[in-house]
Amino acid sequence: MIRALMVTVAALMTLLLAGPAAAAPNLDALPGGGCPWSEGIESASASMSTVYINHDAYYVKGYENRAVFMQHLQSCGEADAAAAFEMWQRDRRRVGTTAVVGIIPALQPLWIGTGVFAVLAGQHKLQMLNALGR
Repeated sequence: MIRALMVTVAALMTLLLAGPAAAAPNLDALPGGGCPWSEGIESASASMSTVYINHDAYYVKGYENRAVFMQHLQSCGEADAAAAFEMWQRDRRRVGTTAVVGIIPALQPLWIGTGVFAVLAGQHKLQMLNALGR
């Protein structure tokens, strides 16, 4: 019974983390070859759902918004920041997933993962901001 429940939860987590494919944004209209901050990055910060670069807000909640921001990072040649951004967002989703799944009494040990993924998410966010601020 518990094994079947764990397999079902694992399948649901896989579906939640995969998400739908997002359409690629059209960045040709942007100056600097598609890079919105081609003049350089003066400041970078982030909150739970928004990344601020040069006082411009990039909303990163949702698959489409994350895909657009990733396109911006890639068009600006920010490979390290893009990798850290992906890991930050992955770990943030895992925090929510382990917190919700832990409500089931048999799966409460997964709540340990909530704290672990929260710490990892914070580290990856700092890595992204450091990569953007170099």
